[in-house]
Amino acid sequence: MHDLSRPSPFTELGLTKIEEYQTEVRTINKESLGSYIEYYRSNPEERDRILRNPFSKDVIKQMKSFFGSAWWTGLRAAVLAEPEGEYERNYRQLPRQQQREQLYEQIDSSARMTIRLQRYIEEHLADLNNMSDEELYKNLSRVAFESEDQNEIRAHYALSQRRGFRLAIVNFFEDKQRLL
Repeated sequence: MHDLSRPSPFTELGLTKIEEYQTEVRTINKESLGSYIEYYRSNPEERDRILRNPFSKDVIKQMKSFFGSAWWTGLRAAVLAEPEGEYERNYRQLPRQQQREQLYEQIDSSARMTIRLQRYIEEHLADLNNMSDEELYKNLSRVAFESEDQNEIRAHYALSQRRGFRLAIVNFFEDKQRLL
């Protein structure tokens, strides 16, 4: 069991506690994760291409070729390498009281995202196995973020939300693959 009170080897990456947990319990090659994240931080075009749809046939083929059996770790690295966006820049400009209000709105926004995803899955449960992973990822991301435009997503959702929901979707796919 993961102990959230002890220091994590991922702390220096600037991850939230839930990101640390999701990463630590699912990453086989922990030593490589930091270098994979650095790779994607220095290759933003590649990272953004993967974030648009990591389950497209081309991306999966490339990920497996580049990372081999550690391709799930490589995929998580691309998610975790996403930099701050317009949301974070705007947040830092706000007065303290508005920052606090914005944090409460972020909590509500995350709840709305979760509800949208839950409803989507409930309404499409019978169809989930008939959808390609590429189509399902695109649909889940669109439902969660209400957009497919990465700039719009970076403007409206905090980095912790973007990473957290993308990691959850990646984890869903990894678990789905284990069931098949």
